[in-house]
Amino acid sequence: LKETDYPAMTYVDPEYRGNGIANKMHKIKFQHQIDNGFDQTLNFAFETQSARDYYSHLGNMKDTGLPDFCNQPIFITPLRDALLSVS
Repeated sequence: LKETDYPAMTYVDPEYRGNGIANKMHKIKFQHQIDNGFDQTLNFAFETQSARDYYSHLGNMKDTGLPDFCNQPIFITPLRDALLSVS
């Protein structure tokens, strides 16, 4: 996992969802990670269905076999794939 940057948690208040805010925030984060030489990003915190749905649209997620703090699976996604999915 040394090819990954520690992810920033992203939360969009329900009243603002559907406006592309999460995509804009992730686009900035993913580009920052690429610019700093990282190849992959970590995806976790799938305790809500909306979170699972959002992160699944990034595509090409690979299960690390490790649980997060809520005992949910942690996935890695190639940054170039993730950036394309939010562009």
